Amino acid sequence: MDNLGVKQEESSEEDGEDTPETLATLAAIREMCADYNRKGALDLIAGIKSCARETRQMLDKAKDHIINSEFEEAEDVLEAHSAEKE
Repeated sequence: MDNLGVKQEESSEEDGEDTPETLATLAAIREMCADYNRKGALDLIAGIKSCARETRQMLDKAKDHIINSEFEEAEDVLEAHSAEKE
């Protein structure tokens, strides 16, 4: 029964909302991409523990681009997401 509680807690984190801290981190990730800083961007993505589901999906796309050194594409994904949030 404890395992069920853990699964519910994990899924509720995925359904969280984007905090001002998360939004600031997204802006920092965009800056890292502009500077072609793969390690810095990936470290920041890994540090985001709780965010909205659509933000997590966007981060997964951006991460794939960053891993493949497609920094401009990652920036575009991040920028589009930011525009949706405004």
